[in-house]
Amino acid sequence: MSETPASVEPSELINKVSTTLTIFLCLYLLFYILTVIGVILTPLGIDYGEGFVLNFALQMEEYGTYYLDIHEAPYTHGAYPPLYTSLIWLGIKIFGVNLYVSRIISVLAVFLTAGIIFLILRSSKNRRLVFIFTLFTFVPYFIMTWTPYGKPDSLATFFSIAGLWIYHKYEKIDSPKRYWAHFFFICAFLTKQNAGAAPVALLVYNLLAEGKKSEFLRNGIIYFGFLSLTCLALNIATQGEFYKHTVLYHKFIMMKPDVAYQSYFYFIKATGIFLAFLFAGICLTRQLSLFMIYFFVTFIFLATIGKPGSNLNYFIEPYLALIIVSFFMVDYFWKQGSNPMRLLILMFLFIATIQLSNANHFSSVIKNLDYQKTPSYQKYESLKTVFAKIPGSVLVNNPSHAVLFGRKLWLQPFQFSHMAKHNLWDPSPIINGCYQGQFAIVVWGVWLEQVPGLKKALQSQYVLYDQQNMIYIHKSLIDK
Repeated sequence: MSETPASVEPSELINKVSTTLTIFLCLYLLFYILTVIGVILTPLGIDYGEGFVLNFALQMEEYGTYYLDIHEAPYTHGAYPPLYTSLIWLGIKIFGVNLYVSRIISVLAVFLTAGIIFLILRSSKNRRLVFIFTLFTFVPYFIMTWTPYGKPDSLATFFSIAGLWIYHKYEKIDSPKRYWAHFFFICAFLTKQNAGAAPVALLVYNLLAEGKKSEFLRNGIIYFGFLSLTCLALNIATQGEFYKHTVLYHKFIMMKPDVAYQSYFYFIKATGIFLAFLFAGICLTRQLSLFMIYFFVTFIFLATIGKPGSNLNYFIEPYLALIIVSFFMVDYFWKQGSNPMRLLILMFLFIATIQLSNANHFSSVIKNLDYQKTPSYQKYESLKTVFAKIPGSVLVNNPSHAVLFGRKLWLQPFQFSHMAKHNLWDPSPIINGCYQGQFAIVVWGVWLEQVPGLKKALQSQYVLYDQQNMIYIHKSLIDK
């Protein structure tokens, strides 16, 4: 973006309004920190994925891998590549089995990403505006609620943006250090296999930017070369299971176009002001940048939110990409504009803050700090009491309900219910185990209900023990 100096110094009113906005955004940062504390204090997995990611780390300890044969018990699907899981494995080796480690890794990744965004934006001399846009990292409802969970999205996004920052920084001085970006891109892929927007954006940028055609070939060879070697090594080490788990067993879960459409509508509505800044800037400057392409690639990749099991965590990367690229457009308008225009920009940023928020979340944050009164804590105490009384194997809807109590996870019901419907997996060993009393306790839920034949076995062989928490006990244990 051109560095045209401002023709007018910011007025005292502009300074006061921007200070007020900064304080307002700092309050959102405070609420984010309070949300993180509430999540970390929550003893059970809030999101379904937290428990099975923790279980992957336990399987690494037991089997040396979590890419197991899906036709043999335990029936688990290694949905993610191994980097994030390996970090959790190191954590539980030191601190024991818990969800704190995975959640802290995710939160640290968010703060590191905010730091990288600050480094990207600080090329502008408008430090207040840089700080404001960096604080926007923590504002959205989907950032507040989803990034503290023990899932790989935050870490994968950090690696992607860090890689782009390295390339952007060293490309300007024609330094070979820019190729270290690919190390971070590969780390992003090894954290979450669909984290490919950043390298795709880089290659598109090389194709479209003047004089970058040779860079396209060079970057393509480096990225795909090292990525192929890494995947080949993992596939050989796991006897082909790495490919099956991270690619093949995802393909049967079909996209839902209506969900993708609704998600796009939500994202556009929530980020509308930033999108308006972006497109207004494109029309006026007619310039193409690496981060602009990155946003559009992430926006296209957002269509994958239509796959069952996806959620608001898919908004994290496109939103942060949008914050970066819209900043440069706002900075351009700020330099070119008068004080009334700057005041209008600040007003729009206030409105954008409100659009990204969810008022109900703020009240729930305060309530969750008293974690011993939360439903999750009460369920934790109920499960602890039941598991202390009754030994034996368990079948659970939420994986954390097993692994946090030292019980083996025999089935990931969400993935395997889909596999059963597509004849990729035979549920009869689990069904027969219910009839034969293999599972002393069943903690029921929506995903177990999707496993063909399981509800009938439950009704035939189990007695409801705790209606509020949907805990069932095998009828053979009732008189004991």
